Amino acid sequence: MDQDPDDLSDVVLEEVSRGRKRPVLDASIRKERAALLRDLEKLIEIGDERLFLEAIRVRGLQDGTEAFERAVEIWRQIQRGK
Repeated sequence: MDQDPDDLSDVVLEEVSRGRKRPVLDASIRKERAALLRDLEKLIEIGDERLFLEAIRVRGLQDGTEAFERAVEIWRQIQRGK
């Protein structure tokens, strides 16, 4: 009987997390976050603010919102520190 490694790791995480207040992220959410981090690392390396702004808009951040402004502020701090 072949088991999907993600299914097994989900079961293990559920068992380990019993009694904790923080919910366990399923494998798909973990993979999505890992992909997002890789994409952000590439954008930081490239250093093109216009491309970064386009990427965060695609991810759902809207111009003028607090989250959007904070993301842009962090982006600029990182770029100045390069």
